[in-house]
Amino acid sequence: MTGRIFTADHQVYDLPPLLEWNVKHTGSVPCDSWSVTAVYQAEMAPVLKMAAGFAAMENGAAQLRGIVDEYSVELGSGGLTVTLAGRGYAARLLDNESRPATYQSATLEEIIRCHVTPYGISCDAVAPV
Repeated sequence: MTGRIFTADHQVYDLPPLLEWNVKHTGSVPCDSWSVTAVYQAEMAPVLKMAAGFAAMENGAAQLRGIVDEYSVELGSGGLTVTLAGRGYAARLLDNESRPATYQSATLEEIIRCHVTPYGISCDAVAPV
């Protein structure tokens, strides 16, 4: 398996050969998680700062795609290594999940006021329903 990083500015970077990987498939409930470790190389510094996406590749096909949550560079007895960790795409839904609410009767205006506007999203027009 090889690791591929996608940066926030849409660049693609293939990681050096992986020393370790851990993939936890949960069937997207709540979401898959992953971590990979590779030998750190100096040219990785700007890539890691912009890392947004990850793909685990096997024989040219993506086996897992996800988002990068964090990375760490460590110096150990074997030298410098980098570990990246993240979650599957379902994590985006979890990160934006609103608190449960129960309505017996709610207008679209009320739902937008309570669940959209607090996040800084403005609506120019709301259709009556």
